[in-house]
Amino acid sequence: MRTNYRKLLHLSYVVLVLCSCCGDTATIKVTDAEMACFREAVMRDYSNHPGEPDSMFNYAVLKMIDSPSASDLREAIMCFDEYLRKNPGDLYAQMGKGYASVMLANLYLVLKNYFKAAEHSKLGFYLMDEAVEQEPDNLSLRFMRARFDAQAPRKVGRYVVAIKDLKYLLDNKDRLTEGIDQICMFLLAKALFLSGDEEKARRQLGDLRIAYPHDPMSSMSLEQEILISEIELRSMLRSPWSEGN
Repeated sequence: MRTNYRKLLHLSYVVLVLCSCCGDTATIKVTDAEMACFREAVMRDYSNHPGEPDSMFNYAVLKMIDSPSASDLREAIMCFDEYLRKNPGDLYAQMGKGYASVMLANLYLVLKNYFKAAEHSKLGFYLMDEAVEQEPDNLSLRFMRARFDAQAPRKVGRYVVAIKDLKYLLDNKDRLTEGIDQICMFLLAKALFLSGDEEKARRQLGDLRIAYPHDPMSSMSLEQEILISEIELRSMLRSPWSEGN
């Protein structure tokens, strides 16, 4: 299969995995019908091309979707490891492994396995931060890290990092893809809110409503989360399944 780099660039602004602050795990949320379609296509491709880097990448993303178990996340990490052995310079896969590691750390926290939680949390944040540090002016990687940190549960959230990244993105909004500006504004308000600065968060949300009064996010509360759409989910794939399946 041929990697669709145009989609990969769009992924930079959509994010490898969009996070939820609902419950104890950061996850992607999609409808049952969308999920069934997505799973079927990715599983078919992975079954037909298990050694293909793109198939492994997509399968790893699949394992992080929809309230993943610890075994799902371990398998995702294993797939990203195998993918990175063949594509060691892929910072998006590195970011994905970082996401999966921190999500696994959060599950270990719930189980009160603090040693494992610390181990995976340290690794995950290291991978995410290293990816950004290697290309500090890469808005896509900044956005991906901010997406996670701004909506992650309080136990693993790094809201100071999210606020820094989101302010950087908004300072460079002329370089952002259309529609990303308002997402960053909402995420900044949410990160401020979760960090305890409710006054600044309300002001930021007010700025969003003034700038984009008709955008759906303008009517959202800071307790809500930005969920992934089917279009965004499909944009994560390294190759559209119509090409190789």
